[in-house]
Amino acid sequence: MASTKEKITATALALFAQRGYDGVSVRDICKQVGIKESSLYYHFPSKQAILTTLLSHFENRAAEGMAQLEQALGDQQGPWGQVSYRMVCQAFFEGYLMDPFCNQVLRLLQMEQFHNPDLGEIYERWMFRVPLAFQGRMFTALVDLGLLHPATGEDLAVAFYGPIHLFAQRWLFRGPLSEEGKEAFRQAAYRHVQRFFQERGTDAWHPS
Repeated sequence: MASTKEKITATALALFAQRGYDGVSVRDICKQVGIKESSLYYHFPSKQAILTTLLSHFENRAAEGMAQLEQALGDQQGPWGQVSYRMVCQAFFEGYLMDPFCNQVLRLLQMEQFHNPDLGEIYERWMFRVPLAFQGRMFTALVDLGLLHPATGEDLAVAFYGPIHLFAQRWLFRGPLSEEGKEAFRQAAYRHVQRFFQERGTDAWHPS
């Protein structure tokens, strides 16, 4: 059973992701959780402290996920195969973009980037800069192994990630995150990934 502190953070995140940070009051959070404001202040000194806790948890999770992908990339001793392609895509799609917690934080950051430069920087880092940098290194490795036609890793990363970001905005960040939206995203994203590799000279990707 979730603790009161966990209920507060989960409720606050759900409300922040729907209304934005400024659109939610401490009273709103307490009403949803079913507690008095004094109970909330026992766990958190302010609404800002709740946000700080959520962002810290998000950045830790995102960093851990990227570290696992970096390790997998570094551990590759031979040509990348079907399992590696699948692992990268599944980890990013299922464990990040479609993860309920990460999805809600990214929704919040997407809204708040226009009002708060610090949150805009976090959004830029984890939605664009870090994923593109990793993908650039991954594609550079594949080109060096002769598994993709010669091109810069940065150019390949943009070509790879652009449609994925479009599909995510269409199906994962508009309205509530739903099973129908996730399935629509999966179909479009994995079809794009298959076509991406096929058009660039490798048939190593064979989604089932």
